[in-house]
Amino acid sequence: MKTPIHTAATVALLLFAGSAASEVAAPSKGAGPAEPLAPHNTAGIETASPALKRLIGSYTLVGEQADSAKTIKNSIDAATAQMSAFKKNVARKRLADVNKVVTRLEISSVQNSVTIGMNDFIVTIPVDGGTANVKTPSGEMAEASFQPNTAILVQDIIQTQGRRENAFRFNSEENLVMQVRETSPQLASALSYSLVFLRVGQ
Repeated sequence: MKTPIHTAATVALLLFAGSAASEVAAPSKGAGPAEPLAPHNTAGIETASPALKRLIGSYTLVGEQADSAKTIKNSIDAATAQMSAFKKNVARKRLADVNKVVTRLEISSVQNSVTIGMNDFIVTIPVDGGTANVKTPSGEMAEASFQPNTAILVQDIIQTQGRRENAFRFNSEENLVMQVRETSPQLASALSYSLVFLRVGQ
């Protein structure tokens, strides 16, 4: 039975649900050396898809945190450019609140679930396409699910006023790219940006 939040989601976090909307991650604490968000559990990895097995690991942000923050700000400005002055100011603040720079990323799999951690925010969902109810940092509830394919892990959470998709893939340098795309009926165009991560120990 579907919840009133929306329907099929694919895993991540909202972007635009009211004042103090849900955050992608807790406020960043700096892009220095980082420890994994949680110990790796390897039980059940044998049953994970090849794409998921390749993604499992701990990652840190590539480049300066300030540069990534600027990239996000420019994307927010572009997505809200066609709004009226008042709505633009409100939207930019809300989007900035929920699009903090992720400096630490963790992907792990145990049995029939996958866990994705962004800084201090961690979500666990089933790998078979089923959904899970998750609580966002703002306390909002959302329905999350997970869709791996041969090259990309897609996360997506849908809430009442918006949707966020995170797509994970490796670039030509074998760094992990997180492509973020957020949409809302209140935005004239989608908010889109990428963050790049280096595997810890690489």
